Amino acid sequence: MRGDEPTMVGPAHAPKRRARGDEPTLVAPVTTVLHRVVDEAELAKIEASGHRRFPRPSTTFTLLADEGHARLSRGSGWVTRFTVQADVLARYPRLGTERDAEYAIPPGEVEALNDAIVGPIVVLR
Repeated sequence: MRGDEPTMVGPAHAPKRRARGDEPTLVAPVTTVLHRVVDEAELAKIEASGHRRFPRPSTTFTLLADEGHARLSRGSGWVTRFTVQADVLARYPRLGTERDAEYAIPPGEVEALNDAIVGPIVVLR
């Protein structure tokens, strides 16, 4: 033993053991995958944000639950996919059926939605 190392003597200095089930755990937020159809100008702003944020819209911000529905309604735009914390999304009513479910986010609340995005906004086309 070198002289610069601390010396621990006796059971008072023994490492404490944790009871089974007392281990710390990381809890990931519950999330929902959504889609949004964007035009070229909105896509450029998403890219400028590092694929982390949507720009604030001037009208209602529409999100689609189903990728197939988003692809059908894309027109000449791009379909994006992203994941958002479910507790934030729960603030807004879900409209439509399972196949064509939509969320309408008021323009002033898009920043809160951006803060709840987990991971990047992926451009599918």
